[in-house]
Amino acid sequence: MLNLKNKNVFITGAASGMGRACAVKFAENGANVALADIAEDNLEKVKQELLQKYQTKVKKYILDVSNENMVNDIILKAWNEFGGIDILVHAAGIVILGLLHEVDKKGWNKTMSVNLDGTYFVNYKMTELMKERKYGKVINFSSIAGKIGEGYNVAYSASKGAVSLFTQGLALEMAPYNITVNAVAPGKIMTEQTQGAAKWWAEKRNITPEQFVQEVADSVPVKRFGTPEEVADCVLFLASDMSSYITGQTITVAGGQTLI
Repeated sequence: MLNLKNKNVFITGAASGMGRACAVKFAENGANVALADIAEDNLEKVKQELLQKYQTKVKKYILDVSNENMVNDIILKAWNEFGGIDILVHAAGIVILGLLHEVDKKGWNKTMSVNLDGTYFVNYKMTELMKERKYGKVINFSSIAGKIGEGYNVAYSASKGAVSLFTQGLALEMAPYNITVNAVAPGKIMTEQTQGAAKWWAEKRNITPEQFVQEVADSVPVKRFGTPEEVADCVLFLASDMSSYITGQTITVAGGQTLI
């Protein structure tokens, strides 16, 4: 049993994609959900969806994870309003596609600010509070790009590789406090962000987005894209007590793609 009923979960990147899928899955399983994202309109839609479908507590928080002061304030606010947070799901992240010499320093810094600094800021404040209660579950979002690297995606690959190593190190520090720290590394998952990338690649290669999506799907051993819900299922396992002896791991959810 996942046994997530009445657990309090704080989810960044909750307005769309895999973050949204996690929010829905947690609400389905009876958890109280704190939604955090910079995209206010979409975040409100997710909040209303959860409130209409599930009998659970749901609140939204507008959050730029690259802003340390905002992160500290919002996490403390959510902590107090929910009476503590049991689970952190840090799914917020960005991708800026392009060759290394096409992505300027501003693009590099933006990627690192959101993907890596944001991970540091959110994990730092949340685990600081969790240590006081000697309990917590932390699930960060890495990527297969952080495991095998991707051309046209060097900054993103570097940031996500760092997230995996950050997760390992923090797991060692948090183990004495009964806090597990793990990550998921999604592969080719069909999200709004993926659709945008497909258009970018299709234009660059003078093919249709549909053709590009099919090519990518064919490159995956299971011959399809994954769904945000399949990633969320792994996150829920890591958030449950069924994973109580697992920490410091980055679990690949990629249809076997890292095997080839």
